[in-house]
Amino acid sequence: MWKKILPDRFAKDVFEIDPRELKKQGFDLVLLDIDNTIAKYEEPVPSEKIKNWVLSLKDAGLDTVIISNNRAKRVGKFGEELASKSFHFSLKPLKKNYKKIIKEYDIDPSKVCAIGDQLFMDVLGANRMGIYSILVDRIYDTGSFVRKWLMKFEDGVRHRHRHLKKEATKRDTGNKGKNNEIMPNRK
Repeated sequence: MWKKILPDRFAKDVFEIDPRELKKQGFDLVLLDIDNTIAKYEEPVPSEKIKNWVLSLKDAGLDTVIISNNRAKRVGKFGEELASKSFHFSLKPLKKNYKKIIKEYDIDPSKVCAIGDQLFMDVLGANRMGIYSILVDRIYDTGSFVRKWLMKFEDGVRHRHRHLKKEATKRDTGNKGKNNEIMPNRK
């Protein structure tokens, strides 16, 4: 179970992710979460900085898809603004929309990268499908009591996993990623 909630990579934010490196790693499609990944909950549209970053993904030869558990109106607006296909009310971590995207793009899951801020939604959903997962730090802590409790639990898991990764990096001489981090192989 724990392997399924651990991301393949951590990043401070999406701007720490180099689109050219993703392409070099063999990815062709990037799945993006909205809330607390590329925008705060209250932001109605993506910022210019995010628009430019998504454009840099496309310039690197990567297709982009918005996949969110949010409402159709919000997700559709982000898809429109970012010129990306969008999937709303995705019920992540369930597989349904991931399967739909893979089928629609006729792509192998190993060529797909998912970026999100939640272990139990974004990372778990991607990992269950064999999709490479990148966990970014959430932009803003907000939500219900239950959501805040879940964030605290996720923070503990993030901290512990980062510590273990640092220790493993000291020992490992194999598969290294950006910033010399271990890039696990989940096969």
